[in-house]
Amino acid sequence: MKFKFTCDICNKQVKRGDKFRIESDQYDDDSTLYGEFGAMACKACHTKVITHINSIKTDAAAAA
Repeated sequence: MKFKFTCDICNKQVKRGDKFRIESDQYDDDSTLYGEFGAMACKACHTKVITHINSIKTDAAAAA
C-alpha cells in the first residue's frame, strides 16, 4: 500500500510511497521495556538503516 507522509529522518515529503517504522527499545528487565526512538521512514532511509545495521553485524562478527 502506498502512503502520503513526511519521512522523519530526511524530512522528505513522500506523496505516494512505502512507509516503514523504525524503532529502538530499551529493556528494563525481561518483561518491561520503553521506547527510546521511533521514526516513520521512506524506503530510501529504511534501506540505508538496514545496510548500516548489517555492516555493524559483519564488523562485529569479524572482530569476535
